[in-house]
Amino acid sequence: MVRTGDLNYKQALSNSMTLSAGVPVHSDDALRQSKISVIVFTSLVCRAAIEGGLSPEEAYALGDSYIQAAESAKTLDDLNPLSLMMYDDFIRRVHKCRTNPKLSRPVQQCVDYIEMHLDQKIRASDLAPVVGYTEYYLTHKFKAETGLCINDYIKFAKIERAKVLLKSTDQTVQEIAASLCFSTRNYFSRVFLAVTGQTPIQYREG
Repeated sequence: MVRTGDLNYKQALSNSMTLSAGVPVHSDDALRQSKISVIVFTSLVCRAAIEGGLSPEEAYALGDSYIQAAESAKTLDDLNPLSLMMYDDFIRRVHKCRTNPKLSRPVQQCVDYIEMHLDQKIRASDLAPVVGYTEYYLTHKFKAETGLCINDYIKFAKIERAKVLLKSTDQTVQEIAASLCFSTRNYFSRVFLAVTGQTPIQYREG
């Protein structure tokens, strides 16, 4: 499902969890054992994502960030949501790159950059040097290929990440807004409502 970017994965993933308790590492430390399972799972998912068309650069950087998050987890409660969040993240990225095969390499580079920097404030002026274009040329090319201006694309990408965080973590709306570099919780909620038709709380409870 990662390889094909199949978004209808949730039931299959739920079923698979009854088949195995994870990597059979015999340890008295339950947290260490769970960390190993998450790290191995992330490595397998990363490999499948590359086979599905995700660029190795993006896949490895993303995998490393989740592995680092797993290593940093202090409790099982910190660790448990990571697998689902990681799996969903990879599948969405593969789905996106498989459904946008006509993007030129520079625009795809911009899309990859946006996805990897959702925790930062991103502007067209940040993207132009990445691909060696003027800001004016890039904004026109990006809209021509994606159908969205760069700012709207960034907003939509951040809301997609917010949806993952709302469903797979216990972070508050305020914390999620801050992690995605929205200036205020109210602004984040307004953008979320405009994109999804629901408030963040309604989405989380739905």
